[in-house]
Amino acid sequence: MSQSTARCSNCHKRFNLFRPRARCQRCNQRVCSECMSHKRYDANERNNVRVCNSCLQCEHPISFTFRPQGYQLRYDVYTRTAFIDGVDDMSPEYAVGLLNGCKVIAINGKMVELWNDQMIADKLNKVS
Repeated sequence: MSQSTARCSNCHKRFNLFRPRARCQRCNQRVCSECMSHKRYDANERNNVRVCNSCLQCEHPISFTFRPQGYQLRYDVYTRTAFIDGVDDMSPEYAVGLLNGCKVIAINGKMVELWNDQMIADKLNKVS
């Protein structure tokens, strides 16, 4: 076993019998089970897959204290994913972190990652 695969790529602790190695299904890095305790939907697999803490930290949660406007939802039929598009960099939405290309995962704690763009738009319009 090479030195690079003998340790977790997240916490850098050695793998052993009590800290088995696993492979993150997003970034393909070798990590220990402690650093890979979450699941997220993968459109390619069409199922929830285990992801490492590094991939989880790449997610970009945004909280609005107002009803977001001035953006569009773009839906990719192949990955069955809704993305944010058309955000102006001078808008209040941009100021709180809404970026073009953001993937819509949850609204008010409700997982909407697998919903189509119309269902997500309806849910966003009901949010006050």
